[in-house]
Amino acid sequence: MTDTRLKYKPERTETFSDYSNPESKPFSTIDPTATLPVRFGPEGESARPAETVVTIFRQAVDRHGDQAALKVEGRDGADKDGWTTWTYQQFWDQSKSAAKAFAACGLEKFGTVAIIGFNSPEWHISNMGAILAGGKAAGIYTTNEADACKYIVEHSQASVVVCEDKKHLAKFLEIRNELPHLKKIIQWTGDVDPSVNETGSDVKVVSWKEFMALADQTSDEDIQARMDAQEPGQASTLIYTSGTTGPPKAVMISHDNCTWTAGTLNNLVAYDGMKQTLGDRGQGESIVSYLPLSHIAAQMLDIHLPLWSTAKQPNAFTVWFAKPSALKGTIVESLNACRPTVFFGVPRVWEKIGEKMKAVGAVTKGVKKKISTFAKHRGAIYARHTAVGGNGKKPFGWGLSSKIHDKIKIKLGLDNVFLYCSAAAPIHPDTVNYFSQLGINICQCYGMSECTGPMFAERPDYRSPGSCGIGIKGAEWKIDHVEGRDKKEEGEICYRGRHIMMGYMFNEVKTNDSIDPEGWLHSGDVGRVDADGLLRITGRIKEIIITAGGENIAPVPVEQYIKSLLPAVSNFTMIGDRKKFCSALVTLKQ
Repeated sequence: MTDTRLKYKPERTETFSDYSNPESKPFSTIDPTATLPVRFGPEGESARPAETVVTIFRQAVDRHGDQAALKVEGRDGADKDGWTTWTYQQFWDQSKSAAKAFAACGLEKFGTVAIIGFNSPEWHISNMGAILAGGKAAGIYTTNEADACKYIVEHSQASVVVCEDKKHLAKFLEIRNELPHLKKIIQWTGDVDPSVNETGSDVKVVSWKEFMALADQTSDEDIQARMDAQEPGQASTLIYTSGTTGPPKAVMISHDNCTWTAGTLNNLVAYDGMKQTLGDRGQGESIVSYLPLSHIAAQMLDIHLPLWSTAKQPNAFTVWFAKPSALKGTIVESLNACRPTVFFGVPRVWEKIGEKMKAVGAVTKGVKKKISTFAKHRGAIYARHTAVGGNGKKPFGWGLSSKIHDKIKIKLGLDNVFLYCSAAAPIHPDTVNYFSQLGINICQCYGMSECTGPMFAERPDYRSPGSCGIGIKGAEWKIDHVEGRDKKEEGEICYRGRHIMMGYMFNEVKTNDSIDPEGWLHSGDVGRVDADGLLRITGRIKEIIITAGGENIAPVPVEQYIKSLLPAVSNFTMIGDRKKFCSALVTLKQ
């Protein structure tokens, strides 16, 4: 029988770093001032040169300094459409000024700047300014209240806090005198109420304009020396990730983690059949920034991927900032203005878009309904044909159907997208199948903050509903099967490579629990890799419920089954460890 599967087949032919070499150790650290060795492989992705974030940023400016880097609505100097643009040269200049101002505020080498607020040019400039000054940035979720903010600022020993507005400022006014390392608070929107500095506190609050004026107190030579002293194996970012118990852990991400992973992401989409990479398509790439920048996925896609692509490719990559109300429905407005080439959405974002489209479809009648149903049916067939195991053939009526799909994409602002992504949580196959009917094939990615984002990812030419794709090039993975614990061919998913975190800052126990003596990062997730090289997640090691009666219950299959039966349920979490019976915490979709 002829094999009709797509021609692409993942091969694990690349060789990797010799982890047994004493020069490749240590594999981890809890010290934010440490420099870890970069573990190069002899060839392929793992052998790419190590570069700092500063170097990549400088290359981007040198190559495309006059091209658009950042765009935001409602600011001074807006164009006829209401958007204000920062070129890459302006982005660099303001980030350098921020770096000098941070130094004037007391930020020392290896120090921390904490940032809280919705995505904006100021978020990016603060992040890059902290790095240019030889420090690191720590994002704080906007939903965090004062106690959670206090923990992060205190734990990270942040000397400066940058916050968006009075709402977030209020959280720090409560606690500023309880933070011994904190020297300055910066509010980037609006004027600062003078009364906040009349309380006798040594920690003063300044506006963004006042903050940037402090740059004059630091010389160019000082900042240049800080930039020159940085090495790829040093920390550049802190990602605070919560565990099942205890306070959040600070994932230390190195310069090489950022730059190597960004390059790998770029090359991941250079798939066979298109022979394209970001920036190689004769036009600039673009993305809408709206997901929390305190999350590793948003930082990689909105900050480091655009910088790397602009530094290395023929065209600049532009980041467009959505409105703060993006997740409440205005994301489509931003998509229509930007017409992005890459779109990333967590599963709930895709679900919300799908729900609105289904609502429109429910009231469509007559001939339009019949045409729409026909186009969806043809789209579903073609999606199967172009998935793993398919024959690649276009079904009868595909020409008409694809034109209808194109009109839908235009209305959504997705007509220029060539890479649709979903990550951060499992996306339901029903959601994937719904969008694939419309010619929108969502590629699922799997990873975690501890590996700087991606480890497995689907490609537009190699995907299958329910899978997490293939392992990224240049990194190793294994399925750690334990007899008696795991089903046949299943086990804990472990990986190692240049994307693995430095460690959890100041937390030796958790670091040693996560990274073993051979350098493997243990994910805690259980899965298997099928015959096509695609990862399938089947559960979590720590999510086995052992009831008071001694029964072992895997909650994930039960949770997924219940959600498949009840479309209105957003989350279904089983509870029953050491209890007489199992119950569940249920939340509904908004």
